[in-house]
This record gives sequence, structure tokens and C-alpha cells, in this order.
Amino acid sequence: MLANRFSAAGALCFIPLSWACAGESAAHLPAEPVSFGNFIQMALGLALVLAAIMLAAWLLRRFSHLTGATHGALRVIGGVSLGQRERVVLMQAGSKQILLGVAPGRVQTLYVLDEPLPVTAGAEQAGGFAQHLAQRLNRLRTGNPAP
Repeated sequence: MLANRFSAAGALCFIPLSWACAGESAAHLPAEPVSFGNFIQMALGLALVLAAIMLAAWLLRRFSHLTGATHGALRVIGGVSLGQRERVVLMQAGSKQILLGVAPGRVQTLYVLDEPLPVTAGAEQAGGFAQHLAQRLNRLRTGNPAP
């Protein structure tokens, strides 16, 4: 008796879709589900979505590095990549500059500079920050911290 109920319930799952929709008119079903017009419409929709994603990525990359955006008294002056995921970053905090080591899941203070490094417009060019940092660290190693 129990087996008959499960077989009857299982048989209902295998009823063809045409039998289930027999009461509805055929006007609601598409005559040709995969036509050339449907394919073109799908391809154009996909192209539009991809173009919107690319435009959003370009705008984000273009406007994410605005120089006027500062958060209070803190600002990032520059940084040097030491590896794939490690960086050394120089931050301005009030009148002091802090040298930070940044790694995944960890930020560590490496050195606090009492006298700030000179920041010029050319320091943002390639090697500007790295040269100033190397000069300052060499002076600290030799025992002559004066510029």
C-alpha cells in the first residue's frame, strides 16, 4: 500500500510538460524558443552589461586617487612595494611622519620621523619618495640625522 503511494507520487513527477499545460492556450508559449532574434537580443544585452561594468571600473580607477581627499590630519605621502603583498608607507600625522610596514592582516610602525621629509610636487614621480626615504635611512644609519 505504501509502495503504491510512492510510485503514484513519483509518476506525477514524470508527466510531460505538454500534458500539464494542456489547459492553457498555445499563444503564451514561444513558437521558436531559440531564434536568431532572441540570440541577437541576448548578445546585445550581454554587451551592454559588460560595457557598463568596464565603464564603472574605469571611473573607479580614474577618480579613486584624488589628491584633495584627506581624512583629517592623516594623509598618505607615498609608498614603496617590497613584494607582492608587502609595502612600506609614509604617512603624515600632524607635524610628524610615520613609516609603516603594511602586510596582509598586519600594520606595524617601523619608525616615527620627528622632522618631516620635504614633500614636493616632484616627489610623486617614480623614485622621488624612494630616494628621499633611502637618503633619510642612510643618514639615520650613519648617525647623522640632520638633513
